[in-house]
Amino acid sequence: MNLNNNIPPQYAKIRKEFLYNKEKHIGESEDCVIHSVTTMEGYTPLFNILLPNGAFYCRLPIHAFFHKDYDREDIKDPELKELTYWDCMSYFGSVHHFNFVGSSKVKFMGRDKATHDGSYLFTIDYAHPNKNIIDTTHSEIAQEHKYHHFIIIEDSYLKGNFALMPNNKCLFNVPNFTVENAVPDYKVNMEYLSVENDNWKTDNTNNQYYGVDDE
Repeated sequence: MNLNNNIPPQYAKIRKEFLYNKEKHIGESEDCVIHSVTTMEGYTPLFNILLPNGAFYCRLPIHAFFHKDYDREDIKDPELKELTYWDCMSYFGSVHHFNFVGSSKVKFMGRDKATHDGSYLFTIDYAHPNKNIIDTTHSEIAQEHKYHHFIIIEDSYLKGNFALMPNNKCLFNVPNFTVENAVPDYKVNMEYLSVENDNWKTDNTNNQYYGVDDE
């Protein structure tokens, strides 16, 4: 989808000053439901919410929110950079809940170089599907592509906040499969993979089971 996507609804609290351009209500909070995300190239993912008074408020960053089970005075007010690394890769975002790691515990390495534990909720991915528009983004460059995994942080000084983390900063825990504890030393995939860009042709016939000739 282009620009806006529904997400699994997250019942949360908003730091109330974000509703007032940070000019007043500092330190207060308000219940909300985070229901969709806006992806704009060059911006952090921005979230759209519904408030108890019926107001629909748009395009708020991840550090505007914290989990509904916490009180404002019990959690840290983080900077945006403490909760995410990258901006949106494209205007064309999509939202996925990967079932195999759904509800998994996950640990991630923050910019503070500390490990934080949390639970996985869903993922934002990016692409450039319109070939009639010049692709100037990083979303389809193999070594540059990034996910945003939406995570509830459950320990450390950031507990109660949400995070948006890429693959290479996360390790998921699926107990019957992820039995190793070492941080891997994998390399980034640098290949553009296609099976149609070689010197080969099919038979020039109407045979259903056509042959293939390499040149």
